[in-house]
Amino acid sequence: AATSDAQEIQINKTGDRATAKPGDIVLYRLLIRALAQPPINNIVVTDILPLGINFKDGSTRAELEGQEINVITTREGNNITFTVPGQMNQGESLNIIYAAEVTPDALRGTGENNASVRGFRTDNNYIVRDGPVVHVLAIRPGIITDAGTIIGKVFVDKNFDGQQQNGEPGLPNAVVFLEDGNRVTTDADGMF
Repeated sequence: AATSDAQEIQINKTGDRATAKPGDIVLYRLLIRALAQPPINNIVVTDILPLGINFKDGSTRAELEGQEINVITTREGNNITFTVPGQMNQGESLNIIYAAEVTPDALRGTGENNASVRGFRTDNNYIVRDGPVVHVLAIRPGIITDAGTIIGKVFVDKNFDGQQQNGEPGLPNAVVFLEDGNRVTTDADGMF
């Protein structure tokens, strides 16, 4: 299919906050404007969320020129697709709002997501598109940190109940491997 040269559709993405920490809910807003003279139909908005920011199922709300409409929302991993029914006329605005949860994995991500829109002119079926537009969310650790202290004890669990009782001695010189590859050795009482 052919594409037209002039900008005939426009997308903008904003969030309700500039920074977030794991556990926060972020509200994202996609604003789509029809600029073409002929109506535009088969409009699809694609939003790619970064690592650690998860779309909240059932949170999508949309309105076209102030009237609530139903958009079809599909999710494949962190790729969110909004399919818009009907068509948009020149000068009309479509707002799509949805929620996403910030998880601890977001600390390893970029906080950067991209949104794009495409549709078809009704007069010649040419593709119109815009984007990607980028929204960056600064991720703060909050109460989550990579520094901490782990205290534990390795012992002979004679009755297999997971708790140390009298007569269940600690194991000296036991090596405990941590998930990140670090290791510690227990003391004479099995403590680390």
